Order: sequence, then structure tokens, then C-alpha cells
Amino acid sequence: MDKILALREERAKKVDRMEAILAEAGEKDLDEAQGKEFADLDAEVKSIDSKIKNLKTVEDLKALGAVPAEPQRGADGLPFISMDDPGEKVKGANLGKFVRALAAGKGNPMESCAAAAKLYGDQHPITKALATAIGSAGGFLVPAAYSSEVIELLRARAVVRRAGARTMPMNGSLLVPRITAGTSASYVGENNNITKTGMAFGQIQLNSRKLAAVVPISNDLLKANGPAADAIVAEDLVAGMALTEDAKFLRGDGTASAPKGIYHWITSSNRTSTAGTSLANIETDLKFCLASLLNNDVRMISPAWIMPPRSRIYLEFLRDATGYKAFPEVENGKLKGYPIFESNVVPTNLGSGTATELYLVDMADAVIGEEQGIELMVSSEAAYHDGSQVVAAFSQDQTVIRAISKHDFCLRHDRSAAIITGITWGA
Repeated sequence: MDKILALREERAKKVDRMEAILAEAGEKDLDEAQGKEFADLDAEVKSIDSKIKNLKTVEDLKALGAVPAEPQRGADGLPFISMDDPGEKVKGANLGKFVRALAAGKGNPMESCAAAAKLYGDQHPITKALATAIGSAGGFLVPAAYSSEVIELLRARAVVRRAGARTMPMNGSLLVPRITAGTSASYVGENNNITKTGMAFGQIQLNSRKLAAVVPISNDLLKANGPAADAIVAEDLVAGMALTEDAKFLRGDGTASAPKGIYHWITSSNRTSTAGTSLANIETDLKFCLASLLNNDVRMISPAWIMPPRSRIYLEFLRDATGYKAFPEVENGKLKGYPIFESNVVPTNLGSGTATELYLVDMADAVIGEEQGIELMVSSEAAYHDGSQVVAAFSQDQTVIRAISKHDFCLRHDRSAAIITGITWGA
């Protein structure tokens, strides 16, 4: 499958180049060099298509010959997945098992261990972990081996993590070094002393900040069996955490015990209002973002655009005066050569009510300090607010999971991001 994906990516690049050649020629016929390059690319695309077809044929033949394995079963005869079973490779499956056993035992340590033994076997690592996983707040501290699955799931869900923010382990606090002045150099003559040069360093202190998410999960789902159900439970748990985390990592002002986000880490000169809605205005906005980073010697190790889906859709279908797509590479997830990451966490109701923002960030300078372990508590009687009203879990046949994680966020350099505000194109 990886080979097929790689071939498809290569094919897309060649097709993009073919489209660019036609755009360069405009209404004219292709010249000799353009014609040769176009024909060569066409032949290469057809060769790639043939390779993809052959690989898919082999995959289909393998699938037809696959034989399902007989599942292992617990003491009650119900199937369970061992730690060596391929089903364990489903992201979040172990965390899902942990949550389901907690729910089955209603948060009671002994009953939760007994539930895990019944579901997965008394020698299963989940059963053993539950016996020693009581946290400081009275909940269950998910072992690092399983809470790491949450980080993987958050990386897929949360746009800041997905875009490439660096994660560093933290225990209460963390000092993140940053270079405030770079090394200089000079030419020297023979037998002359070399001028002393060096870097100047500063530090940013990250402090543990508590993120608490309350997640209602259907009891029918908790009673289901198999890695798919485990993964869904874990996904439900992570979804609420990801939304809250992203909102603060992007726009948090550092008050009310929450992290300070990219918007408030950067210097005000790297933040400006949109030039307008025309194609020329949009080009001006993009130039501002690029110049704000490149003119300040930002390393551009892992640059990424962050925007809401509506902005990406608008850019993808925007056409110039000749009818050609203004930004054809957006279809392949890039803008001006850098990847696009979209999220509805980027607000679209700012300003007059329809404005949004566009971010360009070198994610190599975005750092998340993270404490290991996530603490869970469960209740089938608790009430929670769904955004509009208070809901009783008991009446909805739900179990409420409260998850607590601790982390903080910083941008190592105040010029490593640029933001356009007040954007209404696509609204």
C-alpha cells in the first residue's frame, strides 16, 4: 500500500507539471522543448499507471487468499485480543480497553480489575495495569505505554500537532532554550587573531497546565467487543481534548491557567489585517506571510499553513482572469510549496461575524511540553453540559469519562509565525 501511495504522489507531481506547461504556453502551441517535456511526462504517467495497476492486482490476490484467524477467548467464552494479536495494532485499542474496563467496574479498583479479567483474561496487561494505576486525584492514571496512544490520536486530530509541533517530556516545568543572537564570522589575515564569536541564548519556561475533558460515551458502545469498538471509545475520548487543545495552542492568551497560543507568542509586526478579497489582495496577504518569516532568517525547517476548511476550498477553486486555477497546487494540499493543514478550530466568526485568520508557521519552533500519563475517572450518574443544556448521563444510558492531561505550549521565536486577520474571502 505504501508503494501505491508513493507512486500516486509521484504521478500527481508529474500531472501538475504537465498542467503548468500548458499554462506557460497559454493560447500558443507548445514549443519544441515544451512539447518534448510534455510527451516525456505523459509517458512517465502512463508507466506509473501500469505499475499501480500491477501492485493493486497483487494486493487483491493476496486479500482473496487470506484466512481469518480463530480469536482467543476469555474464561467466559467471549473473544478477546491478546497483546500479540494484530488487532492490538489498531490505534487507541489499548486505551479503549482500559476505559471499557473502568466503565464496567464503575471506577471501583477491584471491580474494574475483575471486569478486565473477564473481558481480556486475568494475565492481560490491561488487567495488571488496572491493579496499580490509581492516580493522585483518586482516578486511574493510564500507564505511559497506553497514554502514548492518546498522543498518536491527538496528532491525527489536533492541527497543531499534525502540522509538526515538537513534543518534549515535562515534569511540572520545562526550560526551552532559544537562540536570541546567531554566530557571526569574519575573514582574517595570516597570523591574525580570529575574532571571538558565539551565540546568545535565552530560555522560555513551560509550566504544567491541566486540560480536563468530560466525554460522554454510549453504554452500548462500551459493551461492544473487538478492537474496532476499543478504537472508537479512544477516538471519542480524544476528540474533545483535541478541540480544546488546538483552540488554546492557536489563539490562547495565556490567562485562566491555559497555554498561550501562536497568536500571542509572535511579535505584532508579524500580524496584519487582510488586504482584501481580490486575487491581487490574496497574493499580497501570502507575500506578507512569506516575507515576515524569510526576511527574519526563520529557518523554515517545517513550515506549514493553518487555515479553516472554507479558506482552503476558496483557494482551490479560485481562478485568474484567463480562467486557470490561481493556486493549482492547493488541490494537492500545498500553497506556495508549503503544506496546508485545515481545521474548524480556526474561528470563522471573528470581526463582523464572518472573518477568519490565516497562519504560516515554522512548526520546528513550536514546542509542546507534555507530562506522561493521563488520569481518568468514570461515572454513570454524573451530569455534563453539552454546550446548550445540562444532560444527565443516567437518563441517556451513557457513562461519563473525565480525562485530565497536563502540558504547555510555546513558540521558540517570536518571528517564526505570521498571521493574516480579518479574512472574509470564502465566507
